[in-house]
Amino acid sequence: AEAIRKRTQMEHAPARAHPDAERLTVEAFLARWLESKRNLKPNTEREYARIVKHTVAVIGGVPLAKVTPLHVQRVLDAHSPATANAIRRYLKGAFRQAERWELIQLNPVRNIEPVKRPPIKRGVWQPTEIQAFLNAATPRYKGIFTAAIFTGLRRGELMGLPWENVTEASVTVDRTWTRGGVVGTPKT
Repeated sequence: AEAIRKRTQMEHAPARAHPDAERLTVEAFLARWLESKRNLKPNTEREYARIVKHTVAVIGGVPLAKVTPLHVQRVLDAHSPATANAIRRYLKGAFRQAERWELIQLNPVRNIEPVKRPPIKRGVWQPTEIQAFLNAATPRYKGIFTAAIFTGLRRGELMGLPWENVTEASVTVDRTWTRGGVVGTPKT
């Protein structure tokens, strides 16, 4: 009963944002948030910057304290389902950080559902289709196509795979390649 009473009090209390959040625009907040994300892998950093760019183009001038779920929805509506879901996911984390920094009380993304998209139909090649594909491949790419088909490695993991990590019994993935030739650690 006490928990319900306290929750009711919190819900009816005026939502007060930090005074800085009144002056801080979404664009300025997201710039600070990006600065706080140190030691990101290059692809992750590019993805964060892409999401920030999409968001700033739509609501960058809105004061952080005034951002509502409708603002966020407007950002999502301007993009394809895949991009909208990526924006939603990253903004949810960014606004969660704004809550931790006590700039806002409530995350405007918390109740926004992912954008529904039609299921992607993916087929599985039959052994004869795999054989026909590999027979059509040039010798230069046949090895990497074979490894891709039979290991399930990501593209960057395949590109960063040195010969010494491949044996008849196993494949050891300890690095990944990214655009620009940067070699880093794999995701998992």
